[in-house]
Amino acid sequence: MTGLPPRALRARRLTAWSRMGGARLNAPGQRGLTLIEISIALLIVALLLLVAVPSIEAVAGVRAREEAGRLSGAIRYLYGQSALTGKTCRLRFDLDEQSYSAQCTEQRFTVSGTPEKSRDGRKIDEEEDRSISRTTYSVQDELLGSSQALREKVEKAADFSDFTDEEIQPRKMPEGANLAVWTARQTERYTSGEAFIYFFPQGHTERAQVYVSDDAGDDVYTLIVSPLSGKVRVEFGDIAEPSK
Repeated sequence: MTGLPPRALRARRLTAWSRMGGARLNAPGQRGLTLIEISIALLIVALLLLVAVPSIEAVAGVRAREEAGRLSGAIRYLYGQSALTGKTCRLRFDLDEQSYSAQCTEQRFTVSGTPEKSRDGRKIDEEEDRSISRTTYSVQDELLGSSQALREKVEKAADFSDFTDEEIQPRKMPEGANLAVWTARQTERYTSGEAFIYFFPQGHTERAQVYVSDDAGDDVYTLIVSPLSGKVRVEFGDIAEPSK
């Protein structure tokens, strides 16, 4: 027994049932509101991610710029190293692997004035090159004497070995950064195979341009090498090769 009058007891029970009914009636509305809140929260998270996370293209552009600066330093350093040590050095580019490394030789070395043979942005393979060279030697020996043939033979015979120190190490381009190379010996820009920039102990190098770009080709940096000073000017954009 509660001790309440019958009328008060009925009113109390009615109030309790009303509350229970109200809860049941409001339950669907509460679930809908929760879904709306989740949708709003997801929208806010998506907007934050869009603002906070840089795009893949932007990251690739930054990498290309950083690699252009690093490669510029390697070229200047190898130019100075050749002049100081009296060795002929070269920067070797493996465009298939997208990497570069330094090599030097103490042997006598000259670069042929004959343009390299290439096809589709790639120097012809060594076997074909040797076949053409042998024919060239024979013709030059008969018509012009042996001086040009000797220079080319010296070029073929020089033994280059890898050179590394704290300032210059073999480097593979990171994902999203790509290399292409042009020198005065080439008839076209190389995008595959091997390419070389030579540095001579007399204090000069080759006229050359190296291109560092992102995968999309939107961000391109052209490294223009001065043959007399070894200085490198980095320009934004794809600068055309100098005309012969």
